Amino acid sequence: MHSEFGYQNGSDQKRSFLTVLGSKLLERLFSLGREQIPSLASAFMTSLNERHLQIYFTNDPINQLLKANNWDGSLVSTQGDYLFVVDSNLGGTKANYYVKKKMDYQISSLTRDGLLRATLKLEYTHTGKDTAWPGGPYTDYLRVLTQKGAKLTAATIKFDDSAEEDIFKKVATSTQGKYTSFESSFVLQPQGKVVLTISYDLNPELSLSKGGNNYQLYWQKQAGTQNDEFYFAMNKAFGFVVTETRPDITQTLERLEARGTLIMDKSLYVKLQ
Repeated sequence: MHSEFGYQNGSDQKRSFLTVLGSKLLERLFSLGREQIPSLASAFMTSLNERHLQIYFTNDPINQLLKANNWDGSLVSTQGDYLFVVDSNLGGTKANYYVKKKMDYQISSLTRDGLLRATLKLEYTHTGKDTAWPGGPYTDYLRVLTQKGAKLTAATIKFDDSAEEDIFKKVATSTQGKYTSFESSFVLQPQGKVVLTISYDLNPELSLSKGGNNYQLYWQKQAGTQNDEFYFAMNKAFGFVVTETRPDITQTLERLEARGTLIMDKSLYVKLQ
């Protein structure tokens, strides 16, 4: 906040502030007593696992270790279903601090070919009181990454109590490495709420009739986020019986469910026969 208040183009205010801050942090670290090192190491590990801290080196051996533990900030490689929701605040404010997010991801397979269909509902609530800095309108550029080969089938957006709008033709599709990215944007006013829903067919190679009749999801957490609520549901697949689930998945007559807070990356597994 200090480095941005009253900021003007061309000013070295940010650089000066961060230089002083960095030097003070290093002074504090080097002055720690030996008895404080375990607590520091524990906090360091927690920050890495929860993606509040990410490290990348050009030194290959070191970076291989970081990548193996998903500490380098890269997209995680997985053979099953993959979900990574990335929000970027483009408004030049700190409005994202006031925005609370809920993510609802549901999978279904209703046909004999075992094709998996996904519906992702994202709900954003702006708790800011007014348009004053550091808050104000939240200008978000959203990317939803899933396995390459996914096909967008529907997209809608709904602000507050207004009518739901079809935005299928406004959603851009791009490729990021081995993943497909569905992209859109919106502006959310203080005290407002928006619900964006995206539906798509997963890559046919992930169909339940292939690959051992199991479903695996790797849900990657966006760096720096916290307290984002998530809900996962998988409708009982046509012609299959669930024989194993892990972890934290509960079963009802109609579906499998998992819910909580996305503190770190989440892996889910369902075995069917």
